[in-house]
Amino acid sequence: MFNQINTAELDQVRKRGIKFLCGKLPNFFSSASSDASFSMFNREIEDLLIKNVKRTLSDCDAEEFIMFVRLLASLSSMNTLQGRQELVAIIMEQSELGKKFNSDDLERIMILVSCIQQAIPLFSKNVNSNKYVLMFIDNVLGIFDQIADEGIRFEILKSFADLCSFFTWSSTGTDSLSDKQIDAVYNLLLNYLPKPPVEAQVSQETEDKNDDTEVRFNFSYVECLMYTFHALAKCKQDFLGSPDNKDKLKDFRLRLQYFAKGTKNYIKELRNTLINSSLNAKTDADNEQNKIRRVALKVTTNIDALIKDLFHNPPAYKTSITLSWKSSQSLEAQGVQQPNKQNKRSLSVSNDSADSDCSARKKPERGIYQPPTGKYSTQNSSNDKRRTFSYDNQKTRSRLM
Repeated sequence: MFNQINTAELDQVRKRGIKFLCGKLPNFFSSASSDASFSMFNREIEDLLIKNVKRTLSDCDAEEFIMFVRLLASLSSMNTLQGRQELVAIIMEQSELGKKFNSDDLERIMILVSCIQQAIPLFSKNVNSNKYVLMFIDNVLGIFDQIADEGIRFEILKSFADLCSFFTWSSTGTDSLSDKQIDAVYNLLLNYLPKPPVEAQVSQETEDKNDDTEVRFNFSYVECLMYTFHALAKCKQDFLGSPDNKDKLKDFRLRLQYFAKGTKNYIKELRNTLINSSLNAKTDADNEQNKIRRVALKVTTNIDALIKDLFHNPPAYKTSITLSWKSSQSLEAQGVQQPNKQNKRSLSVSNDSADSDCSARKKPERGIYQPPTGKYSTQNSSNDKRRTFSYDNQKTRSRLM
């Protein structure tokens, strides 16, 4: 089968072969795992399958890559600690993260983002991301400012933040964080934490110019970068806590204080807008705008929590947050599952129309009470659009990308 897949001249034949393998083999291994006499044979087949998948991954598209990853994840040998580490290595090998990236090679960058998305569920406290975080800093962050597409830039930062969620402390070896590497993350964060305007005014002329210039806060970028810096600095606390870095810490806090003020203003504005718009929402467009505002509120509250942590003397690294895109994904998943939950728990809902529906419904022969179903079911539509949130002169500006 793999020979046909690798030598097929028609893409349609190749895809059918891959879909057949990825659809049938998980059920085969699942049923075979219950037979103790088959366990040794099963292991040999899995090893052969892993070997052939590795060979095929070098020439597959995004859809085929995801199918193969799911196939490997279904194997019993991949559900052990060693197996998860091996699967992460297989996925990340396709990203070529160990080589320098070029800002013009957007296809390769998106392959990297896709690989990280597939690998994230496999990381844990026992399977850390240290190796890949350090390679990301060395080979990707350096070209970040050269990438023109803001949507891709945002995806890069989100992927980096996801990786840093599983970064653990290491004082020795190749997985240890160097001063140069954390300084690269810190400097990139400073690019989006402007200095207070007062410090930039060196003359009346520049003061007048600044009065006419809008200061823009890119909250979406800052959430990603501040989270990554917080996660990495936790493992290297002398970066800001050392007496030799007093001037660096002073400048950092001035920027944080200024950004915190804009963040609090935006949070206040968002909350007031949400209260008013929720009461007056009449159309789907109104509800969609409220969803966007809720995500923006999560972004800003995350930043506010991290800033408070960094304002400690010395900076503390105790706050734990859920990144905004993780929260929105969780809410959308709950929205999809909500109808079933409500059907099971509809006894807790009281409504006159529901009572009339119950009386009109024919009673079952055994006299078992059947709660109303479907009456109160709601399903939130998911929004796959990438969003970034910015704030200009105390006026809300959200941009869909």
